[in-house]
Amino acid sequence: DGHAERALDHESLHKLATQSSETLSPLQNKTRNLFLLLFLLRGIPFVDLIFLRKCDIRDKVLTYRRRKTGKRITVVLTPEAESILKSCCLSDEHSPYLLPFIRHAEEDTYRQYQNALRNFNYHLNRLAPALKLNGVHLSSYVARHSWATQAILMNESIKLVSMAMGHSSVRVTENYLKQASDRQIDEMNRRVIAEVFR
Repeated sequence: DGHAERALDHESLHKLATQSSETLSPLQNKTRNLFLLLFLLRGIPFVDLIFLRKCDIRDKVLTYRRRKTGKRITVVLTPEAESILKSCCLSDEHSPYLLPFIRHAEEDTYRQYQNALRNFNYHLNRLAPALKLNGVHLSSYVARHSWATQAILMNESIKLVSMAMGHSSVRVTENYLKQASDRQIDEMNRRVIAEVFR
């Protein structure tokens, strides 16, 4: 799952989620929405998102298996996630897929996924400056790491976060814990210093 230093801080996440769509091009909006969708679906890995099928959603509940671990994940769709899904769903009724990335189900689907990932990361890279997220590197992984780190910063149980993400063990999730606690310690230090020097 890579390392947790890729997580966005609260302020950057807020900016990304609330930036007016009028200030962005249609492609930038699409890229931003896809990033937010990864976040809203509890940091779903891009590979799992790409291969979601229409039949994976029933009564506002998404159920899928993680390709990496085979774990079954169930996510209740929030209104925010539903709204983004509506805007970027596939209009081709012959395709089994939910999103428009695997265009030819009978051809090399893994290659289509790799192309989609490359494109997405390329456009994410260009989205950060457009959102004035200085010094921030956006990639598909960042949404996953940001969701986990945000949950941990809010003192959610590490076991719950681990289950939510479909990690093979709590040890995997603990990668995020160190970054969250480092950040909390830095913030505490700032509060202590502010108290002394104010």
